[in-house]
Amino acid sequence: NNGRGPDVVVECVGSTATWEMAIAMVRKGGTVNLFGGCPKDTTVTIDTGRIHYDEVRIMGTFHHTPQTIKRALDLISGGRIDCNRFIQNRITLEELPDTINLLANNSGPVKTAVMMGI
Repeated sequence: NNGRGPDVVVECVGSTATWEMAIAMVRKGGTVNLFGGCPKDTTVTIDTGRIHYDEVRIMGTFHHTPQTIKRALDLISGGRIDCNRFIQNRITLEELPDTINLLANNSGPVKTAVMMGI
């Protein structure tokens, strides 16, 4: 990337390939947030020059604890966050198996809400 690229890269997939890609694509002096968790006991290969010479910052984020889930639910139920902005698709419980198959094949909307009684 010749020192160019995004200032911040947030990896949300949780695969070793996308972790390595995120680190490779960030600009010199940029920050990579490894938000998506890889399976236990996996490893990635990192060009040490990216960290040392390019001064790339790499940080991991574990995105939830019981306290953060409770806080999120409180914000949603209190109307302070409009979840409709994040939902791409709504399905019934009966449609869930087909939706999971679509997602497993990298097609279909990721942010799908399973609605009860629709």
